[in-house]
Amino acid sequence: MAPSDGCNDFDVDKLRANDEAAWNHIETKVLPKIIRALQRKFGPGRLWHDLEGFARSAERTGYRRLQERADPRLEKLESFDDFENWLVIVACNKFGMELRKAKVEEKHRPTLLRAALLGEHEAALGLDQLEDIAAEEVVNRLSANLHDEKDKAVFHGKLTGKKEVVIADEVGKSTRWVRYAWARIQARLKREADENVP
Repeated sequence: MAPSDGCNDFDVDKLRANDEAAWNHIETKVLPKIIRALQRKFGPGRLWHDLEGFARSAERTGYRRLQERADPRLEKLESFDDFENWLVIVACNKFGMELRKAKVEEKHRPTLLRAALLGEHEAALGLDQLEDIAAEEVVNRLSANLHDEKDKAVFHGKLTGKKEVVIADEVGKSTRWVRYAWARIQARLKREADENVP
């Protein structure tokens, strides 16, 4: 069974030996077909994943498994089309695993974020039990992440509903500075929470 582009110089041993002509054929003729097959099955890349990356990953896996003689199906290949079919299956499996992994991460993101903000013990509690944790304790934990006393004053002032003018008088700064400091504090706390989520 010869490939449709007329190249009939297929040999598993050439692939294993990293034959330039054979791998050039795979790069130029087979790889685009794999990407199209993935696009037909999954649509365009999703969740920050590009399909070409998975096709190339399958190609590297194929080369490695040929070297290791680890897959009997590769030893029985008769054509570039057979290798293409094997690569499509591997690429689909890799992409499917990443999609499942992303779904699991997204499912557990609220728990991980809660753990980053509250601590492991409270995050393990159910939502009903979380209501029992004092809001003051959460505020104190967030405040502990702020090392500048003026930032702490802005943080507590905003949370207690003080007007910006009052906070500005307390810290000896302008109301514009207070607004800027509050935006900076919020961005920092959000960034720290995001960094703590794997």
